[in-house]
Amino acid sequence: MIDTKTEITKRLSVLAGLEVSGVSRAADMLTLQFGPLAPRVSRRGVTKLLGAWALHIQCPWRIESAGTIYAGKSDLSEQGNESTETAKLMYDKVTALFDGASKAAGATSPGGVVVLAVRADEFGGVWITLSEGFRLVIFPDGTKSEAWRFFSSESNEKHLVVEGGVVDA
Repeated sequence: MIDTKTEITKRLSVLAGLEVSGVSRAADMLTLQFGPLAPRVSRRGVTKLLGAWALHIQCPWRIESAGTIYAGKSDLSEQGNESTETAKLMYDKVTALFDGASKAAGATSPGGVVVLAVRADEFGGVWITLSEGFRLVIFPDGTKSEAWRFFSSESNEKHLVVEGGVVDA
């Protein structure tokens, strides 16, 4: 049996030192790219600019700093909100947060927001500590559906998938 906490921590540790290089969404799923962007051909044959690693989050999440929630899943998933201005504003806010942090006065990261550390729990939850005082918190809240997945954009290795609060083996 896979130890969920250990496996997540081990697999996501490759993010330490990498920049959050891309932000996107598909309906209410947040997708993040890590590492330098490069053209890569998707499984569907489409060329896209992708980071070395991707994180697709379908469960609840939030981006926080100093006691403030900057954005979260509910900003994308309010009923019927996926195509409304509110969802677009949230997406723009998250994109600006990652793009703008390096340009803000006093920023310490040369290229943008960088992953400093990763911590996981036994339920598939993750805390990704970022530079500039930000943290991404992911907290699965269901017993059956896929919560999030992590994978390399550069290889066809098996995705790390958290489903029902455990690593899907």
